[in-house]
Amino acid sequence: MGRAVFLDVDGTLVAEDGRVPESASRAVREARANGHRVFLSTGRCLAQLWPDVLDIGFDGLIAGAGSYVQAGDEVLVRHTLPAEAIRRVREFFGPRGVEFYFEGHDGVYGTPRLRERLHRLVFDVVDDPEAQAVLVRGPFAYVAAMRMDTGQLEGVSKVMYMDADLPIEAVRAEFAGVFDVVPSSVSRFGARGGEMSLPGVHKAAGVEVLCDHLGIDRE
Repeated sequence: MGRAVFLDVDGTLVAEDGRVPESASRAVREARANGHRVFLSTGRCLAQLWPDVLDIGFDGLIAGAGSYVQAGDEVLVRHTLPAEAIRRVREFFGPRGVEFYFEGHDGVYGTPRLRERLHRLVFDVVDDPEAQAVLVRGPFAYVAAMRMDTGQLEGVSKVMYMDADLPIEAVRAEFAGVFDVVPSSVSRFGARGGEMSLPGVHKAAGVEVLCDHLGIDRE
């Protein structure tokens, strides 16, 4: 009987330089050809995945750290943030000058100065034009496509904040019961950032949904 394989994107399927090694693409295709099912399982939202990754071909995916789950062409889970949670994020971080963005299934929405900030952190520190081009068209393509957070948002599922001049414990206390808050997994963004997801929404929960739906034995 075939196995079920769940692959993270950054640092697993995708190398640190932002490239998808041909060996990784080939391994996925060969595993599926041999009767195994291979799924993406990433903290990235759907709008942050790019063709080099998606075009490899998978049996399904978990995106947005479990907020979006898909088996084949069927969407099983699509969690979104309620309007009240979005309002609280804006009112808490805005006056403190903290840059943040909402990750969504259809797009990424940031504060007005965020794109410039991300350019300095991600692209300006890379001297090699070819290496920079890989980041621009691949793992950080969403920076250029980012929309400004100017009004009512729908279809967003997660929050990323950076350069916060306050401890993560203070953020957790403020959003207790509204968000689960963990340190940022993106090292390029620095140590003073975090990721905020709906309580109980995480990749392991997405794995359970897929296993239950497809009848995959945990063993």
